[in-house]
Amino acid sequence: MHNAPAVSHRVARSPFVASFMGLMWVAGSSALVWTVALASQPSQPDWRSMAAMALCLVVGLVALAHWRNSPLGTLRWDRKVWTFTPLQGAVDAPMALEDISVSLDLQTVVLVNFRLSTGRRIWLWLESRNSNREWRVLRRAIHARPKDEDAPVAMRAKPADHLPA
Repeated sequence: MHNAPAVSHRVARSPFVASFMGLMWVAGSSALVWTVALASQPSQPDWRSMAAMALCLVVGLVALAHWRNSPLGTLRWDRKVWTFTPLQGAVDAPMALEDISVSLDLQTVVLVNFRLSTGRRIWLWLESRNSNREWRVLRRAIHARPKDEDAPVAMRAKPADHLPA
C-alpha cells in the first residue's frame, strides 16, 4: 500500500455491533408485541402472532450467536501483505488476506472484508478502542491503494473496461 506504515491491530468482539443488534432486536420485538396486543384478543392470541414471536426470538438468538462467533485475533499490515492471526481455533499460523474492501467507515468503527487465499471472505469489525494509538495508522493502511508494481497480483488495480478508449 502506497505510504502506509506497518501496523498491528487487535480484533475483538465489537460492543458497537452488539449494541446496534440489541437495539434493533428490542425495537422489532416491541413493535411486534404492540401489533399483537392491538390485533388480537388478550386472552387468545392467534397462531400467526405466536409464530411471529417465536421467529423474533430465534432471530435474536441467531444475532447473539453471530456476535459471539465473530473472528478474534490480530490483524497485521507489514507494508506488503495483510495477515490475520486467529486468537483461537485450529489455525494458529497467520492467514494471508487479499482484496481488502472497506464496507463501512464510521471514523471510530470500520467494517472491512478480505478474501482469503481459499476464496472465502472474512468480515472484521475494527474499533478504535482496541488500539487507540495505532488507529489513524490502521485507517490509513486500509484506505491506501497499492501501487501496481508493488502489489501482489490479486490486489492490483483491474483495468476499467467501461471507460471510452
